[in-house]
Amino acid sequence: MYNDSLKQTGKNFWLIYEKSQQIEIDSLGLQLGKTFSVPDYEITRLKKSFVDPASRKETLDSMIMIEAIERKN
Repeated sequence: MYNDSLKQTGKNFWLIYEKSQQIEIDSLGLQLGKTFSVPDYEITRLKKSFVDPASRKETLDSMIMIEAIERKN
């Protein structure tokens, strides 16, 4: 979970979150830098649809990493 005290350090920092949290991240008003996204699957919930290559893509979520940049006044 995001902690607002990270903005008070005056330094760039990185956030890692699931795509389902995108609206919350957007609402923080952070100035964003680099963004990386990778496919993600909750492996503890292995299902046939993931094992089958034909349907695997539909089972994947995204894990996103963004750089929050220090705002210059």
